Amino acid sequence: MLLSSNTLALAESSPRDQIKPMTKADKSKTSYTDRGQPSVQTGQASRGSCTSGINSQDLLAYIPQETPEGHPTFQFDIPFESTKIHSVEFVLMEDNAEREMIYETQLVANQLSPEVQINLPSNLSELEVNQSYNWKLIVYCSNPTNAVNMQDAIYVEGSIKRVQLSAGTEK
Repeated sequence: MLLSSNTLALAESSPRDQIKPMTKADKSKTSYTDRGQPSVQTGQASRGSCTSGINSQDLLAYIPQETPEGHPTFQFDIPFESTKIHSVEFVLMEDNAEREMIYETQLVANQLSPEVQINLPSNLSELEVNQSYNWKLIVYCSNPTNAVNMQDAIYVEGSIKRVQLSAGTEK
């Protein structure tokens, strides 16, 4: 199984799952298969809210729905002042009934730049070909160790699938 040292157990219904998503679809026209363009990611119009007054529409994700990479890079634009947010959490889970956690990492606000790249560690097993995964980037405006504060957050979420390169793109 794919696990990191930062693995955590997910409860049946956590406060994190009750936050409404806000997703910007990837504008990339790249498709690595012969099935055509990836569809628009879901949840575009919904968003959580932060008491710090940041604009949730400024949180952007630049992630294709398909990738040939076993260790893809997840790119985000988090253009908020570090004084307006507490921390950022990224999670990657299998897209199946078990929703097993693959990778989780936390970033401290004062160590962030507006453009964030999250690389899956090389010691993590590669994503499996033809397997879909769900990802979520959560921006906490308050300290999330208090359950009440977990609602004081915004996030983007989506899915990514590892695919084989089609015969026309392999060279």
